Amino acid sequence: MNYSAGVRNGLTAKAQIINMDGSISWENEVSVDSKEDTTNKCMKLDFPASVSSAHFVKLTLTENGKIVSDNFYLRGVEEGNYQALREMPKVTFYDPTWQPIRGNDGTWTLPLP
Repeated sequence: MNYSAGVRNGLTAKAQIINMDGSISWENEVSVDSKEDTTNKCMKLDFPASVSSAHFVKLTLTENGKIVSDNFYLRGVEEGNYQALREMPKVTFYDPTWQPIRGNDGTWTLPLP
């Protein structure tokens, strides 16, 4: 949806279906023109039979190579069934020695050792 962003032509919409192991099950990229206060149906997502029982949907919208919008969703082949998440390996989320770095553009980076 384009709420008050004006007319934006030549955008690139990219969709990826990502399996639990991180492999790309499906992806597509299309060019999109977006008018203000409109919704565009730019592509249909295709979920291959080989997709993991729980998987991720990553949607990215770019303009001249710069990310305008980035969304990440969890989806189950069976609606609401995310049991496969329990099979993911455990990771450490925090280490007090990590120091975040603020970029000039306002983004934060957390370099890992």
